[in-house]
Amino acid sequence: MSLYEQYDKGLCERIDSLKVGFLARDRRAAEVRAVRHGDFDKIAPDAFSDDWPRPIVANMIDTYAKHAAAALSPLPTITCSSASMASDAAKAFADKRTKIVNHYFRESRLRAQMQQGADQFYTYGLLVTEAAPDFQKKMPAVFVEDSIGFYPVWNRYGHTVEIAHEFDRRVVELAAEYPLLRQKLTQ
Repeated sequence: MSLYEQYDKGLCERIDSLKVGFLARDRRAAEVRAVRHGDFDKIAPDAFSDDWPRPIVANMIDTYAKHAAAALSPLPTITCSSASMASDAAKAFADKRTKIVNHYFRESRLRAQMQQGADQFYTYGLLVTEAAPDFQKKMPAVFVEDSIGFYPVWNRYGHTVEIAHEFDRRVVELAAEYPLLRQKLTQ
């Protein structure tokens, strides 16, 4: 067995152990997703009568969830400060940092993504964001991810120390997302 195969096996075992800790969350998330899509028979086959069509009930639940998310989705006001705001130079420096951070958020389209993020938080109890380098723009970019399939580990201070993300993608999508690995992915 090569070193790469040993690493790959160890990684798969680690992800499986993380997933075990989130079995209850994954089960609840699957149930919630089924209800929001109108698949009530997966959860409670005899819970709904034929008087109320399933698509109408699913749409009502989905609409209420989106309305609740809309209340949480506005971004906070970001204002930077310095340890000493006594001098004009310190105030100008803090103002410049505020403009930079707000520019990063604006360029990342974070305001538009927060509706989905708030919906993920209210629906599944987890909001996943990623800060990644945008090499073309030479700046960081912030993305809101679908929380299904994420398995985080936090330390006692609430800092994320480890995270696994299990997802399904086609090879062509992975090659587009990771161009440096295109050759290995298409072999």
